[in-house]
Amino acid sequence: MQKISRMYLGNCGYTTSWYPGTELVLTDVDSGDATDTILNLENGGGKTTLLALIFSCFETHESKFLKRLQSDNASFSQYFDHSGIPGVIATEWVMPPRSAGSQPYRLIIGQVVSVRASAEPMEVDRLFFSFEEKAHLGFRDIPAPGLAATPAPSISDFSKWAHEQQKSQPDFFVIRNNQKDWQRHLREERGIDLDMLKMQVNFSKSEGGLDSGFLDFKSEAEFVRKFLGLTLEPQKAEEARRNVVETCEK
Repeated sequence: MQKISRMYLGNCGYTTSWYPGTELVLTDVDSGDATDTILNLENGGGKTTLLALIFSCFETHESKFLKRLQSDNASFSQYFDHSGIPGVIATEWVMPPRSAGSQPYRLIIGQVVSVRASAEPMEVDRLFFSFEEKAHLGFRDIPAPGLAATPAPSISDFSKWAHEQQKSQPDFFVIRNNQKDWQRHLREERGIDLDMLKMQVNFSKSEGGLDSGFLDFKSEAEFVRKFLGLTLEPQKAEEARRNVVETCEK
């Protein structure tokens, strides 16, 4: 099973929910394994802002930004510095072994966002990156505040760092602004279940979002269709649904 073991937010957030360079470790204190984690924050402490920024690495369209879905007055660009200092968001995933007998591996996925407030309307420049953790390159080597010793002062400098890593590690993937190819990369090359993550965005739109986002079926057939749609590829889900229906009818 894929599990997120660490999250990081640097130079991003909003007013009292600003993250200057915050690393959240989501592992068991004894075993070090990734585990279920509860973030206990008061109202206005930044829980939704954190989720919105993390999810924006996967549900990348600005109109689907979680805070935007909650309020028409919110925009993606509001959650980053407007003087050109890049905001960095990163997640570390523990991925299942690729074959029998092999070990799980760690995958880092993230994005860098730079806003030019001088443009009208404001321009948002985004760079997406992913790489497998190796002995010479890991999560804390990302050039961001609180991680690497020298944070990248601009998105261009971060891009230079990323392309330098790509020369020595062909697995390193970096792309600028092309959201379609980025999502294809996550699905096809990294095996990330984007549909499930996008559904989590809908769950988080409001308190009790799970009820409106999933528990809205009116019949057993609707439940089976939705459940299988979440757990199988669309073609296999439809085939499995038909088999269940035929079995019930018999």
